[in-house]
Amino acid sequence: MSKTIKRIAVLRTALVASLLTLGFSACGTARELSIYSGQSLATEGISLHSWGSGVFEEDDKTGFDSTHSIQITSPSLFAGAFLTLREPVQIADPATITQFDYIEVTVKFKTTTQIGLSPSGGAPTATVTYQPFPLDIVGGNYDYDELPQVPRARNLKMIMYSEDGRALEHTEPIVLKPNDEEGWIGVAFPLAAFGLTADSGGFKLSKLALSCDYPDTFWVGQIHIITDSSPIFVESLGGSESVAPYDALVFKANAEAGHTALLYSWDFNAKDGIQEDATGPYASVSYSTPGEYTITLTVSDPDGLKKPASVKTTVEVTGS
Repeated sequence: MSKTIKRIAVLRTALVASLLTLGFSACGTARELSIYSGQSLATEGISLHSWGSGVFEEDDKTGFDSTHSIQITSPSLFAGAFLTLREPVQIADPATITQFDYIEVTVKFKTTTQIGLSPSGGAPTATVTYQPFPLDIVGGNYDYDELPQVPRARNLKMIMYSEDGRALEHTEPIVLKPNDEEGWIGVAFPLAAFGLTADSGGFKLSKLALSCDYPDTFWVGQIHIITDSSPIFVESLGGSESVAPYDALVFKANAEAGHTALLYSWDFNAKDGIQEDATGPYASVSYSTPGEYTITLTVSDPDGLKKPASVKTTVEVTGS
């Protein structure tokens, strides 16, 4: 790693720490409430039931922060497993709930793929996977890092049931984040995305259902309620570059926002207006016509709770 990259990493870590401190102090004391901590189901007071053609079992060999996990085989978003709580839990007390409260599920998937470039026309789906990098990369800020493995499943679905019979559902993207531990990914569902606010009258969680959008087996290591108001921080894309026509450039987005999943949108020519030319944390571009081009990366929260952040860099295409 170069001295410049190391220096940027140190500065980014310090700045993110400051932003996290400011974010949490702005909304008061952060809270954490455990729903499932990775103990035995008997100890946790949880029972499991099939949802549709989904299959489940308790696993005492694969744990996240403890000894146990819940193994679920989900053939689609409409089949998985139900978790029923012996004692319903109040997760949306009007006196304590905030805009930045989440129910986070820590999961590990059996089927993974190496991350790459998102396919043309949008983000990869359960049936359309990542595209390989160009063979000859000339520029950009991508430094031939070891590419991580990510789940083939792209979305996790949750349905929450209250003690008084309400059912609320939301689907959240499965996105690898800097603070995720190897093999495990935290998927944070905002309570606000379920419509739960201080005006909702509370929500005593009695049961929840989980499924994913790719036929796969996954393990649930932890479920808890957290508060995370940390803002979106995006690292610089680096300085301007000079390349020849048709030279391939690859850029890597380095961004974080605590537990929040992030979406990445790239525009490769600001002269025709900011629009989405590519998505995902990695993007590739080459230019056929000489000139100066401004690349804009915009990072956003899929649920719109946190303010988007953008960074820019320029590319000078010379020669013919």
